[in-house]
Amino acid sequence: MSLNEAVRDAFLAGSRVVGSPIALSGSYPAAACFRDLQLTEIPEVMERKGFNVGASLMRRWFLGSAFLLPDRWKRGYEIRHSDLPRGYIDESTVSMSWAMRYARTQAVFDELRAAVLGQSSEKSAKLSWDELYRCLMKCGKIATHEARFGDVESSVVLIDSSHMNARPVASNRWEKLTDPLDDLYCALGAFTLHVSGRGRVIPSKKGLKTVHTVYLEELLFYIRDSYDFSGDQPLGYWGWDGAHKLPGRGLSMVENRSFNEWRSRTGAGADFLIFSDVHRYKIPVPLQKVFS
Repeated sequence: MSLNEAVRDAFLAGSRVVGSPIALSGSYPAAACFRDLQLTEIPEVMERKGFNVGASLMRRWFLGSAFLLPDRWKRGYEIRHSDLPRGYIDESTVSMSWAMRYARTQAVFDELRAAVLGQSSEKSAKLSWDELYRCLMKCGKIATHEARFGDVESSVVLIDSSHMNARPVASNRWEKLTDPLDDLYCALGAFTLHVSGRGRVIPSKKGLKTVHTVYLEELLFYIRDSYDFSGDQPLGYWGWDGAHKLPGRGLSMVENRSFNEWRSRTGAGADFLIFSDVHRYKIPVPLQKVFS
């Protein structure tokens, strides 16, 4: 166990001692001001705080039949995203224009763009080009004829067909504890910003060999995340006035275990993948790289 994990686990254990767990039943007849907040009423509290994206995603989770995301779906291992059942993918709730309002998203966007464009290090640029070439090979774009890539609007398709690089935003549970309790935190917590490429591949002869020149015209940025409650993780102290990081009068502790217990009791609660729309960055002068 790492030091961060030990600190996180100690924090969680302490939170369970000082904070009462949130109620899991939603059948109280009394007025809201005379009873404790229920787990299923958190989206209502989010909306009153203006956290509409977080509220929409949580309501979707509550309404689905019980479903736990397979680990390989969550991590994206050896899967083709466009082949997954679309009922377990949300493509409409999260937008890049919304996410980019937050400084921590903007900071990672700037870092990722610089990495792909070779403005941070040659190593980052090489890794990005190599990843793009791997995707193009897999999709049959490295062939004997000219081919275009990235001419689609769906980030579900782009992540498999022309992916280049990615960076985490609030990459671990400890960072999530220190992030502000805003709509980005409530909706996504820790998530990953991805970038794919748009452009064309032109083959040409070099002696007896065929070489391929890849022209990169545009960078396409999007978010991929999994909405699930796996692992031990505190999610704050909640009351009718919103979320807090410290316990207090009238507040109930919420953690991943709260949602998993609710799912076990009710047979509802469906995990899903989140894909945002695409934020486009046009490269003033297309970049090119020759692969032989």
